[in-house]
Amino acid sequence: MARSSSDLLSREEILGGLPSKRQQNLLFVVEAATARVVAEARLPAELVTGQAADELEDAFFQAFKFGTALPLEPSIHDLELHASRWAPLVPENPQARAGLARLLGQKYRFAEHDVPRLRRAVGIDDPAVQAAYETLYAEPIQGIFAPRISPADRMRWLGTGLARWLDSLPPFWYVAVLVCTMSVPQAILALPIALAGIGPVTGVLLLAVFGLVNTITIACLAEAYGRNGPVQYGAAFLGRVVSDYLGRTGSVVMSAVALFRAVLFILACLIGLASTLAAFTPLPSIGWTIALFLLGLWLCADRSVNLSTAAAVLLGAASLSLALVLALLALGHAGGLAQFSLDPFTLLGGALSREQLGLVFGSVLGMYAVQTFLPHFAKLTLPRDPSGASLIKGSMAGTLIITAIYSVWVLGIDGGIAPSRLLGESSTVLLPLARELGPFASAVGMVLLLLLLGLAFIRMVSLAFNLMRDWLPHTTSRHEKTVWYQPHVRFWFSVSPLVLSALLAVWLDMTGSGSFTAVFSLNGMLGAPLVAGLFPLLLLVSSRRKGDAVPAGTFRALGHPLVLAALFVFFEGILLAHGLFIWQGAGERTAALLDALLMVVLPVLLARQGAFTSRLVVELRDDARPERQAMFHITAAGARLPVNVRLAAATGERQLESSGGELPDLDSLKLAEFQLPASSARELKVWVHRVTADGASEALPATVDVKDAGNTRKHHLAGSRGQLRLPITGGPCLVTITL
Repeated sequence: MARSSSDLLSREEILGGLPSKRQQNLLFVVEAATARVVAEARLPAELVTGQAADELEDAFFQAFKFGTALPLEPSIHDLELHASRWAPLVPENPQARAGLARLLGQKYRFAEHDVPRLRRAVGIDDPAVQAAYETLYAEPIQGIFAPRISPADRMRWLGTGLARWLDSLPPFWYVAVLVCTMSVPQAILALPIALAGIGPVTGVLLLAVFGLVNTITIACLAEAYGRNGPVQYGAAFLGRVVSDYLGRTGSVVMSAVALFRAVLFILACLIGLASTLAAFTPLPSIGWTIALFLLGLWLCADRSVNLSTAAAVLLGAASLSLALVLALLALGHAGGLAQFSLDPFTLLGGALSREQLGLVFGSVLGMYAVQTFLPHFAKLTLPRDPSGASLIKGSMAGTLIITAIYSVWVLGIDGGIAPSRLLGESSTVLLPLARELGPFASAVGMVLLLLLLGLAFIRMVSLAFNLMRDWLPHTTSRHEKTVWYQPHVRFWFSVSPLVLSALLAVWLDMTGSGSFTAVFSLNGMLGAPLVAGLFPLLLLVSSRRKGDAVPAGTFRALGHPLVLAALFVFFEGILLAHGLFIWQGAGERTAALLDALLMVVLPVLLARQGAFTSRLVVELRDDARPERQAMFHITAAGARLPVNVRLAAATGERQLESSGGELPDLDSLKLAEFQLPASSARELKVWVHRVTADGASEALPATVDVKDAGNTRKHHLAGSRGQLRLPITGGPCLVTITL
């Protein structure tokens, strides 16, 4: 169960003890709540079980219990950005607020105008707090502010200002900005090479077609996330969502696909970085590969290099800006306009070899990586807009915008550089651009290389490391210790994807067969049909039958059998075409055909295991967030279901018929009884939990009695995240929750 900082020390405990101890307690709780939010935001949302998140929670709990150092030390910028998350933990007492203000001023350096949220959370501008501060310390409260800030600090505060601007955006535009800036794929450096043989106009048409399909599948995946309750409270780990909807089998397959893609991503980054850097430095590409491998090991051992959302947005925007600069430079290159011709028949193989045709489709498929980042976007957006409408429509809008940006990139590069200069390039497109456009383009390209491939390498190494850790036994397990609990064994097992990628990169370099574009194309062709095609469709179908919530802004037509079939045939047909006709290598053809077989077998297997069985959901939720009320909801097959409800409290009893409502007397509530009618549902989920002041979900102590077909079963929810799932017959069912 996720523990919340607000429950480890109560306000009474904070205010207990000696005055100095009270103030230190309060500062510790504020810093811990902030550090927890920051640490969770930096965990890769594509994790399978979220074990890394559980270990992080344990580390914070140990810090609270024994008064040891926090796993992550927050900065003053973090305290400012996340002030709304820790503000409810600050007592109303003016003396306590004054003491907290003094400790903040002693420990951190900040100017008054830089911390509007912190001032509001602590109450620094409140006359009562100011008076208490002067009484306690015989000086005005303005003394906590720094009169001057260093240039380095000023730059950091500019980043904080960007983060505040992002937070101020409406949720729709917030998601659109995240999609456009954080999902820029590294395949953008391979795309012009792959499309050189078909020309820029035909390439843009392909991007438009695949972009439209991708927009539809993004809407499917966003709706599935919008229907999942735990995602709204920070548990946005892809594997957990997949497991909830598709079961253990679906989660294992998704884990394997994610790990396979991570290995290929790391391999492509090693090839692209090493070959490009070797062209501009005396160190050969093998030397750069070894250096990057050692960097990856250090990152895994240290695990301290992480980017905030604002930093990722800033770097993504910088990458797009530099790419557009290169596209405009190439477009203005002599003779550039001569490349603009439309010849779609080249896609039929008339002017392209089968190898080039494979690069075309694989690279275009690899351009759309929004699905990989959507768990993170959902975690950031759904607390701001629980309806899910902004997540769905914002991700669709962002995908269309980024497709337009990709089109400009292709028009510029392939329209300005002759195909003969691009075809056959084994490194990134930056090398032919540097040769054609000169030193300025070389400098811009080098920065773009480090932003795209450098940061992608760091992120993919971290993702693969955490994916492997997810498969290891939990370090806090009480079972007998085995070799898998030894730190060095756990470390080398977790870095094995990096080791494998580095060995492959060295072998490809030594044999002269390494190709940046080919690896990204292979990754796109084998991974995208599953990640961007099949899984969004499966999750949409399952979520409409099992979802906890009913999001707004959904498109009912997405679930129509004809739409689902058309999307499935689109991705399945591409795989079969490559496995049977386009790819010539035995390994490639076998992989494509196995992928195509998995596309057919997996839905059948999941259906047999009950992944698409309808579910009844009974949720009872306390809510400690400001201006929120305790609620209950009943959902059946993804839609609200009115039922007869009996609520027994110390103040009396009331009965009503509703699919949901407020529970203003939850503190005195003893029993909640729900009479569920007969339905097509064959699974029941009961979720009794509390949303803490900092937005996390934790179990409420409760007992659940389920009477179904004359049989009554009693269940205790302790240690189960407040969730109970069990099969039912589909007849009338009585659920009694005793608090």
